[in-house]
Amino acid sequence: MKEIPEGKELEDLIIQYAKVLAADEKLFNLLLRQEEIAYDDPMEARDIQVTLNWAGYEYGKDLGFEGAPYGPLVRPLKLAQGVVLSVVKGELKDVSSEETRQFIRKQLADFPDFYGVD
Repeated sequence: MKEIPEGKELEDLIIQYAKVLAADEKLFNLLLRQEEIAYDDPMEARDIQVTLNWAGYEYGKDLGFEGAPYGPLVRPLKLAQGVVLSVVKGELKDVSSEETRQFIRKQLADFPDFYGVD
């Protein structure tokens, strides 16, 4: 099993997955739907998150990352969801800008336990 990459490699992986999420119509629509209903229907939002986590697991598995319960990349790849939503909201210019890299670095530094990184 591969270890979670660090530094620029992890940033690149998060950006790469953000591009996948943005380009996959089904996943993109699920992400938007989850954001829309998060407070009104938390159970459906949770179900959507499970689907998004599974997609992240499958993506990581295709790259050679495996492990229980969802694989080591599921938590860092949640940050890719945040990147896509921030672009949609106009908070970031695009998924691969330097501004986005700074956003990723800050999130990883501020919330290492949430994203499963040291």
